Amino acid sequence: MTVNMHEAKTSLSKLIMLLDKGEDIIIAKAGHPVAKLVTYVAEEKNDNKLQQFRKLTSNSSNQKTLTMKRAIDTSEMVDDGLF
Repeated sequence: MTVNMHEAKTSLSKLIMLLDKGEDIIIAKAGHPVAKLVTYVAEEKNDNKLQQFRKLTSNSSNQKTLTMKRAIDTSEMVDDGLF
């Protein structure tokens, strides 16, 4: 389903209900697609990666060495939207 910007602003609740039912929603500006509404899916692995990254980059004077069970791939974090 494609809707224009005005309709998207005025009927956001209706569009979200359609998303819940599996409908694809495209928002158009002047007849050209500019955005796609998608259902949010929480991913625990992103939170875990972010916590590992924060721990790795924290400036703690008490912590001299940080041991990790696996490497953090920053390009994967970028792909996951964490940067």
